[in-house]
This record gives sequence, C-alpha cells and structure tokens, in this order.
Amino acid sequence: MIPRTSLVLGLATLVGCANPGSNHSEQDADLTEEPWLETTPSSQLPDFELNDLTADIDPEEALGEAEVNLEILAELDVFEVGDLILDVPVEAFSCYGWPCPDWADEIAVAQEEASVRLAAFTEIALYAISGVSSSDVFPEDGIGEHLDTLRGLEVVEVGDLIEDEPEVTGNCYNLPCPEEIVAAEERNNERAWQLEAIANATRSL
Repeated sequence: MIPRTSLVLGLATLVGCANPGSNHSEQDADLTEEPWLETTPSSQLPDFELNDLTADIDPEEALGEAEVNLEILAELDVFEVGDLILDVPVEAFSCYGWPCPDWADEIAVAQEEASVRLAAFTEIALYAISGVSSSDVFPEDGIGEHLDTLRGLEVVEVGDLIEDEPEVTGNCYNLPCPEEIVAAEERNNERAWQLEAIANATRSL
C-alpha cells in the first residue's frame, strides 16, 4: 500500500478548481464586514460537531467558493493563511509537478472534500472570533500550541501569528511613540485571543 500524504497546493494548479459560474471572484467588498461577522459571541457558541456541519455543505458549491474562503480567512488578519491542503498520494502529482491524467478522478474528489472542510473551517472561524474581547495579556507560550492545532487539521497551510510593529510617525525622535507601541501590543494581544478561539472551535474538524 502506498502511504497517503497531504500536499499543499495553490488553487490555480488544481484541475477544475474554478467554477466559471461563480461570481465570488468579482466581489470587492470587505469580506470581514457584515454579514460575515453578524454572528454569536464565541462565549455563547454551541459545542459544534464540525463533521456534522460539513454534511450540510454542497461539495460543488464549496469547490467554487474555495478561493473566496481562503481570502476570508486571510482578511481576518489573525494568522498567515497559505494554500488549500489536499489528501492525495504523492504520485498523483508526479507528472513534472503537474496533476497526472490517470489520477484526475481521485484529485477531483480530494478537491471537493478539502473545499467542504475549508468552508466549514471558515464558517466556524468567523463565529469564533466575533465575540472575542479581552484586555488580559495572552500567555505567549500558548500561541505555538494553537497554531499547531490549526496545522494539525490539515485544512489550509497555516503560518505564524500576524504581528503589528509599532508605527514610527517621526514625532518621537524617529522611534515609536508610546501610544503607537501600546496600539500594536493591544492588536497583537487581540489576535492571540482570536487564534485561541478559532483553535478551540475547530478542533473536531
């Protein structure tokens, strides 16, 4: 038996990944504004069974919206979002780095399955961060754990937590002013709490 491995792939390289009939690629609205975030605060979220949630998602529709869902995750501005992850054998892409024709059916199935999980992940992430609000300092050693949780889901490629650097306005001898330092620290702390909320809400995916 040939072991199966998860391949991180850009959507543009996938066979048939775009849906010509979808109008989502033409959206120019801010994806982080309503109705995306018109949701329940994370403290009041039910105990989601995400595998049950995926059963209600139309695979064909999810495939056509995969790129938009990746954009939505990136617009959340919490962690670095890479490409969709497919669970396919390595040899399926051994034709000079391109999908092999003999594996077209398997790749198509993997694309749909990955897109459904991505749709569920995106929906729950939006719910999870909508109610996050804490002035407490997030424990720094917990950030890596939550990033590893998201990476372990193998839905999308997950990079580092996004961090703001204090803006240098030139008003403080070419150094960041105290208020700019505080603003950056507060935003980075908010991201850490949002990361935790997403990790906790999506563990069962």
